[in-house]
Amino acid sequence: MINKLTQYGIPGTGLVLDLPSFGGWFTKGIFSAIGQGLYIAIALLVVVWIGFSLFGAYSIISSFGDPQKIEKGWKTIKSVWIGISYFLVFFVVITLLAVFLGVGAPWDWAQNLQQCNDSGPAAGRFYFQGKLEADPSDPQGFIRKSYSDQISEYRETNPAITKVYVLCCEDGDEKSIGLTGVNAARPGCEINSEIEL
Repeated sequence: MINKLTQYGIPGTGLVLDLPSFGGWFTKGIFSAIGQGLYIAIALLVVVWIGFSLFGAYSIISSFGDPQKIEKGWKTIKSVWIGISYFLVFFVVITLLAVFLGVGAPWDWAQNLQQCNDSGPAAGRFYFQGKLEADPSDPQGFIRKSYSDQISEYRETNPAITKVYVLCCEDGDEKSIGLTGVNAARPGCEINSEIEL
């Protein structure tokens, strides 16, 4: 059975916030919902940016030489470009920070910011944290394979499978996120969600 997140534990405090299960976006965690909201916000911003730019251009074209209408059209275009540019710079900084921290690109935030159920193995672990695997170039070392990397690899090796189950696993102190094509948990693991490929 797939568990829905209804709690959020604040790391390091022992405090657990009970979040109602609204369904939709919030079934995958509050941070996943925020990631999805940011993705939609940037898409809407681009639409608004284009719309206001076209409106300003239309004002200039339909002015028939009236200097006030031309001025108003240019002001609209300048204002939109300046405002959107500020937001895009902010968004680029947030994106670079997120990529540096391992959360991934903005279009992956809704998936990568999902968390393991607080009542199961690897409680509260974010999907983007993935799992540690042996480093092929250094037998003594380990590399972190992110959730996005696992999904990409799974798609390549299993092209016929259309649904994948995300496992939250815990073995002593080691916590990990894994994938399986079978709706069955393994020892120390619990199915947390299912993903349509």
